[in-house]
Amino acid sequence: MTTEKCNNHLRHETEREALDHLRWARKQPHGKNLRALNVFRCQICDGYHVGRSGLKKQSAPVSNPTPAAKPRTFGEIRRKLRQLENQWDKARRHRAYQLQAIVDADRVCFAAEQTLVEAVVEQRQQQDDVLRELGIQIPPAPNPLRTGL
Repeated sequence: MTTEKCNNHLRHETEREALDHLRWARKQPHGKNLRALNVFRCQICDGYHVGRSGLKKQSAPVSNPTPAAKPRTFGEIRRKLRQLENQWDKARRHRAYQLQAIVDADRVCFAAEQTLVEAVVEQRQQQDDVLRELGIQIPPAPNPLRTGL
């Protein structure tokens, strides 16, 4: 091993010397950080160096990548299903309430219409009675249910 430096790397005459140096460096206490190093032949000094080979991968500019969506757990799916069921039940109850209100309103309208028809029939009967008392002949009255009053 020579002490010459090329591009801040120690120059080794043979590949065996460079590999021995790399093995020695990895045995040191800080050696775990050296796992990414390897032995390469230098194109400048025609010797061997320990380090990164100098061939850097071309990488695209790093943007904030969106993390991959995690698969849902059984509990999350169960909770979501319960939430959807509650929403649907609430919508069904609301729809049933609306339909009941429509039915109630229809019943009230029907009862009011019946009361009105009865009142009209009763009024016509009273008018007919008064006209008969006076001796006036009355033509037959049309049916209020068919004519719509």
